[in-house]
Amino acid sequence: PSTTPSSTAPIIIGYILSDPKKFTCSEPSCSSMKFGRLADLRRHHNVQHTDASNRMDYTCPIPECTRNAKGRKKGFGPRRDKRDEHVRNVHGSRRK
Repeated sequence: PSTTPSSTAPIIIGYILSDPKKFTCSEPSCSSMKFGRLADLRRHHNVQHTDASNRMDYTCPIPECTRNAKGRKKGFGPRRDKRDEHVRNVHGSRRK
């Protein structure tokens, strides 16, 4: 369960486990999810358990791509790394 953020109280976003996938989400709705890296747990928490209105959503910068904001079939949500991977793999090194 998350605690209210303050200057003295940390926010609990998960727990360290003793199995190979070390981290699990503290929210009851997804406590069965396990993450191998703390960074993955943090990203999960930021994407799933924070206010979406404060989040940057990424789309493909190539105008004719269906994953572009104008032709938005499906963007990449807050995953800039996935957007960059898409641009590299689908469009080569082309950038807008």
